[in-house]
Amino acid sequence: VTNVNVLATSDLLADNIDLFDSYTEIVNSTVTNFNISGDVNLTSTYDYFFIFGGNYSGAFYVSGGTTTLSGTTSSAGIFQTNNGSYSTSYVTVSGGNLVLNNANALNLLSSSGTNYISFNNTGSLITYTGASPTIYTSNAPNTNSGVSYKDLLINGTGTAVAESGTLSVSDNLTTSSNTDLSTNSPTTSVSNQLIPTAGTITCGSGTLTAGSMSFTGGNLTAGSGTVTCNGNYT
Repeated sequence: VTNVNVLATSDLLADNIDLFDSYTEIVNSTVTNFNISGDVNLTSTYDYFFIFGGNYSGAFYVSGGTTTLSGTTSSAGIFQTNNGSYSTSYVTVSGGNLVLNNANALNLLSSSGTNYISFNNTGSLITYTGASPTIYTSNAPNTNSGVSYKDLLINGTGTAVAESGTLSVSDNLTTSSNTDLSTNSPTTSVSNQLIPTAGTITCGSGTLTAGSMSFTGGNLTAGSGTVTCNGNYT
């Protein structure tokens, strides 16, 4: 498909839903191979009338199979002026693989709403395949609490650059291309295995901690920050 558009608005309410009841409009992908050549556009609204309000949220879920996104994920948080509340949008991966081909896949998230990015769920894998992609961290812009991961694969071209903040991976981090942890010096935490298969991980002043490390073809260049392996090193 070219684009996936998720529009959440009071105009789409079913007859059995009150005008100011909140609801979430969800597109949930379980397709074995789902290719999106364009964008995922999330439009969420917050309707307000006197003391009443309804929050209509747009959500994109990957709960099975592999979804490949070549465009960016944009969240148009549309809200009425001076209502004091904002809309919410969700991007969640749980039990599937989301492949991000764009180097700046989350850069169009709107600052006018609240965006929840949930990648740290059982069975989830996030794969960066872009040209010198941005690796999002706890400092990911316009997100409620940043980005963390269950399993993370960096497999792009050029050099992937991690943002500042905390790069947190609760299972395995596999790097198959050059990965820059030096420019922005994030604190990097890998609970299970760090697996460099190709390219070089370049560290800076930020710390890097892994449960174990298994080098199967890649390299690591330490910086001024501490590199810690709590288990096996092979």
